[in-house]
Amino acid sequence: MTMRIKQHLFEYRRDTYTSQGNLRLEKGRHYLDCALGTNPYGCPGTLLDNPPVLDKGAIINYPQVHASFINEILHYWRNFASLKEANVRLEAGTFGVIERLNKLFVGERSLVLGYCPQFPDYMQDVLCCGGSFKYIELNKAKNYRFEAEELLAALRPEYSLIYLDNPNNPTGQVIPLSDIEKVVVRAEELGVAVLVDEAYGDFMDKNNSAIALTTIYRNLFVARSFTKGFGLAGLRVGYVVMSEPLEPLFSKVAHPFPVNAPAQIYARIALQHDDFLDYCKARISAGKKMIAGSCSRLFIPETDPATPIMTLIHPNPEIDLFEEFLNRQVITTPGHHFQGLGKNSVRLRIPKEHEQLANIVREIDLL
Repeated sequence: MTMRIKQHLFEYRRDTYTSQGNLRLEKGRHYLDCALGTNPYGCPGTLLDNPPVLDKGAIINYPQVHASFINEILHYWRNFASLKEANVRLEAGTFGVIERLNKLFVGERSLVLGYCPQFPDYMQDVLCCGGSFKYIELNKAKNYRFEAEELLAALRPEYSLIYLDNPNNPTGQVIPLSDIEKVVVRAEELGVAVLVDEAYGDFMDKNNSAIALTTIYRNLFVARSFTKGFGLAGLRVGYVVMSEPLEPLFSKVAHPFPVNAPAQIYARIALQHDDFLDYCKARISAGKKMIAGSCSRLFIPETDPATPIMTLIHPNPEIDLFEEFLNRQVITTPGHHFQGLGKNSVRLRIPKEHEQLANIVREIDLL
């Protein structure tokens, strides 16, 4: 029987770093997990010590978007953007936003512009939709620093969408809001939409969030997640902020039940704990400084002290850095998953065990 599967999917091969099922881990040995981007400090303590009580309706009924949760999001951004309910839609994490916007903008032969290295699963979803992802490659000679002018030089009216992750995954660098705005302004002139993926946005200052631009420009979507900063990875909850004229378009492709009822309750409470984020950023900055101080030969691309991820590159291109860490019971994300990086690189998530990891990095640095 021949099924009418989209032809481009026969050539498509998904490559994602999110699957760890093939890791060769030795039984009985403890491994330090520095791979997936969960918060090493968990979530706000009150969510675990005094979990909210769920009523019967939250379990047996289809989830509705609760006004109290949306209002909490509006309150959270009150000093940075005058948002209304129509500016915000809930989704299943930032990847839920990605899937919806690609459904809206990307089809066969569509062109999407971005830069690399950045979140590779976004590129994969564009290819899955039949589109093509074009990119500018960050330059090692410039410390892999994003420069808006290079992206603007590549921007053409035929692009359907621009994708920017900020902070960047895998380097952890923060793109200044002024650079984001340059891209949004030029894209609006050309009729091109922009998606700013702020999955790690809780680790940068609120005043650098592109959410502040959504009430000014009509072509901008900003995705936020509760996975990284607030530590609610298992609940799969996020949201997208956009200008009011864009909301009716987004509604055409939105999932009717994007976030379950318990997730909304937990996320609403989490938003009230900025103090937890401050604690995490301070601890991560201390650990990152210690780990960076262990590097002499290992190269560290541009990164922000407070973001919980960073990239390490060994000067020897034949070194398999992922295997070197794994041999020392540290799980990292292999660099080859990121366009523009090779096997001599890894992405590290900063763990709580700063000193332990710093000693291992120091050992590998001597290779």
